[in-house]
This record gives sequence, C-alpha cells and structure tokens, in this order.
Amino acid sequence: MKNEKPTEPINQSAQHIIDLIRNRRNELIKDFLDERNILEFFAQEYNRKELNAYKIEVIKKELKELLIAPVSTGHYATLIALLELEANEEILEMHRDLFERDVKAIMKKHV
Repeated sequence: MKNEKPTEPINQSAQHIIDLIRNRRNELIKDFLDERNILEFFAQEYNRKELNAYKIEVIKKELKELLIAPVSTGHYATLIALLELEANEEILEMHRDLFERDVKAIMKKHV
C-alpha cells in the first residue's frame, strides 16, 4: 500500500470565488442559448442579418459545452485575484468583458 498524501481540499473562499465566476459566466451563456440573442449578436458585431439553422444549432451546442466546462482559472486569473481581496458583484460587472470573450470566441468561429 502506498503512503499517499491526501489531496488538499480547495479553500472555501477560493471555491466561492470560482462559483461566483461560474455563475456569472453561465448566466451570459444561457442568454445566448436563445436563438434571438445569437441572431442579434451577429447582426450587431458582423452585420449579418441571417444565419442558417445548422450554424445556429452548432453554436448552441458549443455554448452548452462551455456551460458545463470548468472555469478556466488562467483566463480569469486577474478577476480571481481581485475577488480574493473583495468578493462583490461590482467587480464581476466591471470585468464583464472576460465573460463575453468566452462567448465571442465561439461566435467568431462561425462568421
């Protein structure tokens, strides 16, 4: 029998911060699971008024995959550091662009 060290549990405050980020990210993703928001995004960002049904379904599939994916601590490192100092909704809102980048990366693949 190996003498293995048990893995240390994640600090509660660190887990709470990851949960805050995941919840905010998932709120944004869920907004884009509505086809109307996908179409509006493409109209505003890329001046495309129409998308075929297949492309919309592929985008929704990728968004659903992102919805269940773990939070990328590298992508959100700056936000995590700020939230460790003071976890509040204002900080999350001030860094909305980080959450939008996740969604925009998916959308950009389908331009």
